[in-house]
Amino acid sequence: MRESEYVVVAPRAERVLERVSGELFKRHTYVEALWVAELGDQVVCRLVTDDREGAVAAISAAGFAVSNVREVLVVSFPDEPGVFATLSRLAADAGLNLTSAYSGAHGDIVLACDDLNALEAAVVERPSGGGI
Repeated sequence: MRESEYVVVAPRAERVLERVSGELFKRHTYVEALWVAELGDQVVCRLVTDDREGAVAAISAAGFAVSNVREVLVVSFPDEPGVFATLSRLAADAGLNLTSAYSGAHGDIVLACDDLNALEAAVVERPSGGGI
């Protein structure tokens, strides 16, 4: 299924995860997937939630701006070794380069690339009857 991913870039000392997650909790907004990493003196936070307005409001209330919003593919796959290897191989075989891949809640995996239609066809709508 396709979802919106919200990206926040903030100075490392600003506690972006604590502040944004606290505001999401106040709004009862469920976090479907989250990825946070340091990039030099900044922190990059990628977030998928069940509530678009709630996510934007929480990020704003935490004192940050949404740096980017993009559509991503959120798919469920078995929790077993080799899933990311299989997904990246399916994407590569379709001529695609995954630009982002990370785990979400309940066994979901968040995937991004330049052509979500082709990615969806490669990893979800396979002629063999499904995903992996």
